[in-house]
Amino acid sequence: MNIDLSICIPTMNRPDYLLEALMSIINQEQINISVEVCISNNASEADYTRVEHLIHDQSYNSITINYYIQESRLSLDEHMHYVSKMAVGEYIYYLGDDDYFHVDAFVIISDLIARKKVDLAIFNGDTVNSEGALLGRCFNDSAKSYKQINEAFTDLKGKSTFGAVLVKRKYIENIYFEGLYGGSHAYTCFWVPMLNNMGCNYNIVVPEEPVVFLRKSEKSYNFVKVYYTDIPNHHIKFKALLNTEFAKNLIDERSQIILNETKSIRFKVTLLRKGTYYSELPSDCFQNQLVNIISCLIAMNVIYKPLKYINKLFNVRGN
Repeated sequence: MNIDLSICIPTMNRPDYLLEALMSIINQEQINISVEVCISNNASEADYTRVEHLIHDQSYNSITINYYIQESRLSLDEHMHYVSKMAVGEYIYYLGDDDYFHVDAFVIISDLIARKKVDLAIFNGDTVNSEGALLGRCFNDSAKSYKQINEAFTDLKGKSTFGAVLVKRKYIENIYFEGLYGGSHAYTCFWVPMLNNMGCNYNIVVPEEPVVFLRKSEKSYNFVKVYYTDIPNHHIKFKALLNTEFAKNLIDERSQIILNETKSIRFKVTLLRKGTYYSELPSDCFQNQLVNIISCLIAMNVIYKPLKYINKLFNVRGN
């Protein structure tokens, strides 16, 4: 039997959230495409008994769930690659183990696959907290369709959130995935073959409706490492895989945007408010040290909360 859609879920030590994710899949409306779920458990210490009972039951509907437990822990990129290689569907949807689908998600996804035949869809997910309370949308952009890969890449590379990506599996090439190991974003390797073949006509969309709840909670990664080490390394490796100067300039532009953002006071205040220690912030020059000090002062409740209130007040009046 041919599989149209493979939902790929790497998981580690979040069985309760994964159970919620699986239930959101099982409870979907019936659709006219075939679906499989691929789950890789990254040598978790947590008890997955309830998840495994659900998987082994499989009496609920026609969706097949493939489940594998790693003998030893893989790196983040290796693990995402492993679960990608489990897939046999024409399309892959990457779902985080702490995220879950809207009730009508498969209706929207099946239309993108069967009727619109997209190459890539980047969804604007609904963000929720650890308890599932709605926080807002992932980004502010409205629905859009792209025919030019360079325009799509410029707009969407930074919005290709794991948990909100639907892509044709043929663009997930092992050589590119492996080439991006170590940057925490190797799953975005699908951009590489597209950029290396700009003459092709691609159907890339930001759908109007979200299909997923993206949970903002319990992240196991270090934000400083991700933004100041992993992402710059990712961009270096990404550039090395591109075969034209035009495409390389696109990733250079993306790198500069991230560099400017991560140097800013606003960004560093956000990191500090999320629990980053002052000592963790890069301080390789006097300018960075000064920005770090100012950011640390602003991040203190006695300053941050009044500033936030004043900003909110002016925004309301401006509207």
